[in-house]
Amino acid sequence: MSTSPSEEPSGHPSGKSRRQLCKQRWIFFGGMSFVLLGLLVMIFGASVLSSYDARHRTTIECTVTDADGGRATAGGRAASSFYQVLISTSDCGTLTLIEGINPSNRESVAAELSSGDRVSIVIGEGTESLRKTFNTLGITPEIQSFEKID
Repeated sequence: MSTSPSEEPSGHPSGKSRRQLCKQRWIFFGGMSFVLLGLLVMIFGASVLSSYDARHRTTIECTVTDADGGRATAGGRAASSFYQVLISTSDCGTLTLIEGINPSNRESVAAELSSGDRVSIVIGEGTESLRKTFNTLGITPEIQSFEKID
């Protein structure tokens, strides 16, 4: 019985052929490259999105279901906390207002909103285009401001 050169044992302790070892290496390094690319996108993507949103804003209209003033913690090595107002809506998902929120006004800003209120929300264009994806991933998009619609 003859074997093809690609199926001949490589002499490697695993008994795998050179082709199998080469394929495993490509899969490993391809997977590691994919993970590294994902990390780079997460690290630099957030700052690029933030810079873009600072220069490009849009307005959306949403119906409030709930608003809650609170304190949030940003994870990571240098964890920090900040104050926010979480705004739950029936048509725009959950949004967060951080800009201008502090311990003394967080509850009063949240109290301005009642269930059923229609609000005009200023949000970055980049964040708006990714809002549904963010909500699907459990990421709460940040808004710049809101105003009740009469």
